[in-house]
Amino acid sequence: MTARAHGQLVQFELRLPGVHNAMNALAALAMGLDRGLTPAQIVRGLATVEPSEMRMVRERIGSVDVYNDAYNANPDAVAAALRSFAEVAARAPRRVAVLGDMLELGDAERALHEEVGRVAASVLERGDRAWFIGPRSRFGADAAREAGLDAEWVESLDGGAAASIAAALAEGDAVLLKGSRGSAVERVLPALRAAPIVAG
Repeated sequence: MTARAHGQLVQFELRLPGVHNAMNALAALAMGLDRGLTPAQIVRGLATVEPSEMRMVRERIGSVDVYNDAYNANPDAVAAALRSFAEVAARAPRRVAVLGDMLELGDAERALHEEVGRVAASVLERGDRAWFIGPRSRFGADAAREAGLDAEWVESLDGGAAASIAAALAEGDAVLLKGSRGSAVERVLPALRAAPIVAG
């Protein structure tokens, strides 16, 4: 990335994907300069930043790239994750989003899940796919389908649902996992590691 600070161009690398993380980095740059750090010191610091566990961590499983952002979710975070995923996985033959329920949204939960479905449909393209996991996410799946996205809803990942999702993946897919902590959509990972596309 390149930014202008105090009349000079500052180039730095950032290991965190997405516009929202770029904005955070720019804020850190401005604050660091305000506190008397040199651009070189800030650049070195930003280069060391790595994602926390289950916060857009990329993992290669067989021929599938998984972006595990399953630590937690709210409407803004899911929208940001979807946009970041669409950007970093732009060259994948197919992008697959596995989106769990967002919890503790009160009376707005239906409208907010519908909004997430529409965002998914707006950033993913024809040929991409999404699974919506959990009772609240049914509204997101309906909205995504209405907007033209290949979307499927399952009530939970219990039973064989995680294995079914893993089995439906294809070579070269990029997968986003995102949901509230209670959704635990990272349960797809063991199923993916055991899937024929990886194990066989």
